[in-house]
Amino acid sequence: MKRINYSQQGIEIELVLTRDPFNCEWLAVARWEASPGAIASLHSMPALRATASEADAWDTAKEWANRLVREEWLNSTGFAAATSSGTHAGYDMRSTHLP
Repeated sequence: MKRINYSQQGIEIELVLTRDPFNCEWLAVARWEASPGAIASLHSMPALRATASEADAWDTAKEWANRLVREEWLNSTGFAAATSSGTHAGYDMRSTHLP
């Protein structure tokens, strides 16, 4: 299990990444307080496929957490975040590198 702390839109985010010991999928949990003294938000990312590298898993987890922070911030300011109404079964990593 590894943990990082970073700031996104002035909000401190704690992101934890680990691998499931049985199927080796990547699992991530993000936690942040939208404002000082607010109740912390805790979110778990859908499992990421086991064949993803650790670097790709971190990148995907950070993108996911940043999107959630943006959506929460937009909702708190009265703007509606444009999100899909469909359900999501998990993340599928796609390589952006050419062979």
